[in-house]
Amino acid sequence: MYDLIIQNGLIVDGTRRKPYRASLCIQDGRIARIAQESIPAGQARRVLDASGLAVAPGFIDIHSHSDACPLVDYQPESKLCQGVTTEIVGNCGTSILPNTPERLAANQEYFFSELELPVGDLQLTGLYHLEDYQKAVEAHGCSANYGLLVGHGTLRAAVMGFDDRDPAPEELEAMKDLLARELEAGAFGMSLGLIYPPSAYGREEELTALARVLREHDALLTVHMRNEGPRIFQAVDEMLGIALRGGPSADLPSEAYGQAPVGAGGGTAGAHRGGPAGGGGRHLRPIPLHGDLHFPERSAPPLGPWRWSARHAPAGQGPHPGPEGRDR
Repeated sequence: MYDLIIQNGLIVDGTRRKPYRASLCIQDGRIARIAQESIPAGQARRVLDASGLAVAPGFIDIHSHSDACPLVDYQPESKLCQGVTTEIVGNCGTSILPNTPERLAANQEYFFSELELPVGDLQLTGLYHLEDYQKAVEAHGCSANYGLLVGHGTLRAAVMGFDDRDPAPEELEAMKDLLARELEAGAFGMSLGLIYPPSAYGREEELTALARVLREHDALLTVHMRNEGPRIFQAVDEMLGIALRGGPSADLPSEAYGQAPVGAGGGTAGAHRGGPAGGGGRHLRPIPLHGDLHFPERSAPPLGPWRWSARHAPAGQGPHPGPEGRDR
């Protein structure tokens, strides 16, 4: 007996397979079977007729600032009505955590003022690490899935405040340790917001050291570059260098290239292909160097069925995972 059968819908499963008509059989919150043959209604507690409709996996918003949304008393109808069921939060160098007791008040003020979120009377008291966030979200309840990036600005502020200076050696080690802890707890990676203080205060040596921590944990670096206009070439060069020396996979959003100076497009693409002096790299071609640099479009396909606090391989593995076993 299945919990739910969604029948007669046109399945668009995200694998680039041609859409097909079938029934989805749901058991314990997961797809237990995809049947192209007729299934008697008596085999399910509930049956939904999806005739004339498309049935697809939930979409993933890979660039979101909804860190606090699972902790406040409203439902994300605007996302759910668009089919978004998973959000990757903590982008642009700003995230709800990590925090330290001595920096919590300042970090809370920074987080709420930077993002201008409608959070009512929400306080971040007791939210220091991903485990604390998980407990708070589970206690409050939420209707979507969330994956967290550690904001570099928040990480830096948690250790050394908002000073415009290089970290002392012990401060850099503390940042690396704190980042590693959050990655081990399930964070997907780290985001940079290099036009926003305090992330903007970080220089290449600091960023490369943190990138190496990401590489050790097979985690992602997402990038809001220092410049998307007249100095875009230098900004791309900096990121290429960090990806090559530090070794993580790095994502640059593609809208940056629409803001480059007139006539710069070909040069930017050339910089991507060639990399900095002495460079090349795995950023576009699978040759055996350490750094990856990707240039995803905003309409990129879903990356996998992520739960909010765990990084794990999608069902089926490979570039086009099978839908069986996915969360709804």
